[in-house]
Amino acid sequence: MRFSVILPVLSALFAFAHASALEQAPQAMPQEAAGLEQFAPFIGKTFVTISDDPDAVRDVQVWESVLGGKAVRITHSLNDGEYGGESLIYVDAATGDLTYVYVTTAGFRTDGIIRFHEDGSWSAEEIVEGHETIAKVISSGRMEGDNLVSSSTYINKDGTTAPGHGFIYKVSDDAKLVW
Repeated sequence: MRFSVILPVLSALFAFAHASALEQAPQAMPQEAAGLEQFAPFIGKTFVTISDDPDAVRDVQVWESVLGGKAVRITHSLNDGEYGGESLIYVDAATGDLTYVYVTTAGFRTDGIIRFHEDGSWSAEEIVEGHETIAKVISSGRMEGDNLVSSSTYINKDGTTAPGHGFIYKVSDDAKLVW
């Protein structure tokens, strides 16, 4: 499933672009979470893709504050454990960049940087290590009402590009990670 390799977790990484769009009360982030404050409305929540297509990919994501508030962890599972991964988002002490590492059940990893724009949208660029064909992923997203809308482009090792897939996510009170 080429499309499921990277995009689902990228979508989750940036759902905080317009945190005020979410109605559930956030859990408090620890005081020492300097630079990660924008994640507070998402901590302790579960997100799930939404679609009218019964064959659509189902991605469930759980957001947590970890390492005493120094990082945000997003764990996700596609199609009840067919594929999954875990991201750690943190502020790089050397550069000040909002940085993340993503490790997958498929045996590859990515490293990326998130950038926010004045309109509340986000963009990210990540380098992929250990994947057979994909070298880099460029993604973007925005909030539309209470839903996150995301898209991506894959840059292959041969230099060609391929459109990734888009996903729409919503907060869920009953979705569970399945492995």
